[in-house]
Amino acid sequence: MFESMISRQLELRGRDDSVEPVPLTEILGSRELQKLRDHFDEAVLCDMARVLGKKLPDSKWFVDGILDQFYSKAKLPVTEEYKQFAARRESQLITLFLVFSRGQGVFLGIHLYCGLMMGMSPEELTQHVMLVGVYGGIAVLNTGLTTLERLFTLLKGLAAPNAPNPTPAVVLRELALALGPSLAR
Repeated sequence: MFESMISRQLELRGRDDSVEPVPLTEILGSRELQKLRDHFDEAVLCDMARVLGKKLPDSKWFVDGILDQFYSKAKLPVTEEYKQFAARRESQLITLFLVFSRGQGVFLGIHLYCGLMMGMSPEELTQHVMLVGVYGGIAVLNTGLTTLERLFTLLKGLAAPNAPNPTPAVVLRELALALGPSLAR
């Protein structure tokens, strides 16, 4: 499996020797990032998560508890304090999903996206994936960077000047399609 991932990476970059790969930190520009942040509403994501409690009534207390404890702006009413808290929260969740999902999957993509929306820069996310990947192993590093590249490329397209507004619901739907259950397709 690992060898096929590496082969795909080399194929993607080796098709045209005249084209240099774009550094991950330059895929998503400041205009696209601003458009994404302008149309981001964390409450929409929380409402989407609460749907789980409706589908699985026995888990409602659990979902509501997580959202109230970690996603409630009421605990930190000053916007800047909440954004700092949320960026740290997403950083921790990104680390967990990198390790436990071996660097792939839609949940990692969601938290990378949330990290961007909470103020983390593409550079910070790239460094974060690199650091966790170094400790998690080459497979986590490679797959994590592939997930990040796919996310940045997807977000760039969703935030294009003529594209419809990239609301969280739109972004999550497209993330699920792009990252699916696994990168090993």
